[in-house]
Amino acid sequence: MPEARPSALTGQKIVIVGAGLAGTLCAIMLAQRGARVEIIERQTFDPTDDYSNRRSFNITVSSRGEAAMKAAGIWDRVKARTIPITGRTCHEGLGSTFFSYSPDRSVALHGARRSDVNGELLAAAAEHEGITVRFGWTLRDLDKASGAVTIAPVAGDGPAETIRDADFVIGADGVYSAVRRFIHRGERADFTQRYLDWNYREIAIPAGTDANHPWLMDPHALHVWPRGDLMMFALPNPDGSFTGNFIYPCAKEADFAAIGLVGEMFRREFPDVAALVPDAEERLRVTPPSYFPTQRNSKWSHGDRFVLVGDAAHATVPFYGQGMNSAFESVLELVACLERFPRSERARAFEAYQTARKPHTDAVADLSIENFDELRSRFRHVVPQARRRVEILLNRLLPNAFVPLHVKVSHSLEGYRTAIDACARRDRILRWFGFDLLVYAVAGVGLAGTALHRVWHGGTGLSEHLAQGRAVAAAHVEAETLMPVDPSTERPA
Repeated sequence: MPEARPSALTGQKIVIVGAGLAGTLCAIMLAQRGARVEIIERQTFDPTDDYSNRRSFNITVSSRGEAAMKAAGIWDRVKARTIPITGRTCHEGLGSTFFSYSPDRSVALHGARRSDVNGELLAAAAEHEGITVRFGWTLRDLDKASGAVTIAPVAGDGPAETIRDADFVIGADGVYSAVRRFIHRGERADFTQRYLDWNYREIAIPAGTDANHPWLMDPHALHVWPRGDLMMFALPNPDGSFTGNFIYPCAKEADFAAIGLVGEMFRREFPDVAALVPDAEERLRVTPPSYFPTQRNSKWSHGDRFVLVGDAAHATVPFYGQGMNSAFESVLELVACLERFPRSERARAFEAYQTARKPHTDAVADLSIENFDELRSRFRHVVPQARRRVEILLNRLLPNAFVPLHVKVSHSLEGYRTAIDACARRDRILRWFGFDLLVYAVAGVGLAGTALHRVWHGGTGLSEHLAQGRAVAAAHVEAETLMPVDPSTERPA
């Protein structure tokens, strides 16, 4: 059993509602500091189960999530269940183009099934004598004054129980948090939940038959198929399969009821995926739709008895790959605040935690929605590609002075809000020196050169020249790759 170290949390009993990623990491870090933790989880978890088609994107661990798991001493065991993602492959109608995250592919995100990471966290939690997990129990009610929580078996085959001896309760029960709903009841709490006008359905791309190399696509890339209103992502799994997510306007939900309609569309828009998954329509039709909520609220805690963490406090869409990473940063901040303030000032600790984290979680939520628009439609347009190419040039010439936003977000520990504001100030200054004119010049030269080359070599129409120009511009965007930030030189938000 791992030994706990003395801290301000030693001897306290803490109830955590939710055994997901944030809740389990939080339990581990609290138990390491001498707390007794009881986790209440409505689901059951069997590591031998098949967790495919469980309505969840695969996750990517960035520098932020890695730093949090290193702080908890569990990164090595989680890393063993991941696969390095060293770049992005864009699948255009004319082929595919790989964009590397670094010149030598040494900078990587770490992709994994959510259930694999959650399983390792739960296994690590089980090794702590101070952690108890009660699967199959749900929160029935809570008393905001006394801090008592009433729980009941999900199956309904037993009486409800009330836990009265907890020092405080952490709500880590996700975007539809029951803890949040109860502590907001009767309070002046602002709450918004916005859904994108798109749904998604998971589709598994199977492994190949070559036992030495079972992946049928690049196993170290995030694969993206941008098709305007339609889109697909696929992330590799260590077993050779890929977890794909088909994204479509929610208005097209009725199309799944018409046999043949989705299959025809899928074969037309994603022929390379359809070739790997011949029964794609059948798989998609039996998979329930999932949605893209963004949740914000003004009240992350109540007094000194209840506090929210992870998606319960700040849920974002997955299009910057920061949901879990942001949640893990929040866990680090919450634990740090609990250690910094004495037990008698726990309410201040909760307030300090929200004050420190909310500007950054709101910022990354906005950024994730903007990136979705970029990925699904504008990604293929020549001007954004030219802008990216100019950014790469500036980054190579001035690696310490010019760091692109996506590098700051995914490959550093700089606060989201801080990084976004700094890049916005820098871009405003660059515009005074003709940055936009340079971007348009690069876009025009690339497009015109490609079109002339195609005309010179004969045989295609103008529309195809333009399409080829976009593809070639995309191919050059990250051919010369970025100088990455060294995460060890950064400090957490």
